[in-house]
Amino acid sequence: MELGFCEPEDWFPEEPAAIEATRRLYAILKDMVQRGHNLELLDCWIGDEDEGEDEDEDKGTVVLDVSLSQVPADCFRVFEGHLFSLKS
Repeated sequence: MELGFCEPEDWFPEEPAAIEATRRLYAILKDMVQRGHNLELLDCWIGDEDEGEDEDEDKGTVVLDVSLSQVPADCFRVFEGHLFSLKS
């Protein structure tokens, strides 16, 4: 499945608290970018890896240029293993 920005979907339920936390993060990030700051956001998780995975395998980090003026707050998501280069 290809990752993308979209509003929450019924087929992928999310906790209301998680949705609200993402909206708050978005507001902070957008404010900082609009004030002229250059921001990068990396979402990664270390721990609880699948035992069957090859530890030497480098999955790499996907870099995404994200314009917060084009992605509405309700559609913003962070994706594990992705580095967001944020712009206004």
